[in-house]
Amino acid sequence: MGPIVKLLFLFGLTAVQSNVCKYRFWRGISCEGISSLDQLRKGIQECIEKDKVAMEDFLGLELTKSDIGFLEPNTFDGYEHLKFLKFLSSNITNIPNGSFQHLQNLKEFGIGFSTVDNIEDKAFERMFNVKKF
Repeated sequence: MGPIVKLLFLFGLTAVQSNVCKYRFWRGISCEGISSLDQLRKGIQECIEKDKVAMEDFLGLELTKSDIGFLEPNTFDGYEHLKFLKFLSSNITNIPNGSFQHLQNLKEFGIGFSTVDNIEDKAFERMFNVKKF
């Protein structure tokens, strides 16, 4: 493979990876094909910057067709304002205690068509405002 072909391939791969998260009309960010928590954070930040999304217009997060492995208690730090969080057709290995502790404003939470291997006893602790699960 020549150097120009390699460069074009890497450029194309970077372009595909950077567009994993998109701002949607329902005032949420949808991320597809996420494979790490670092990729999730970078994708959300790139989306906010590219689409000039104000925090008051970023009400929800949806992960689809993702394989993020495990959540961490600080996964959603900085996203305390979220009103909804959904995991669709995704694989989550572990949801540890306190994973959603900072999401005090969350009204809707969903896991659909997804695989979750382990949910620790206090994973959903402090999710007082969730109306739709």
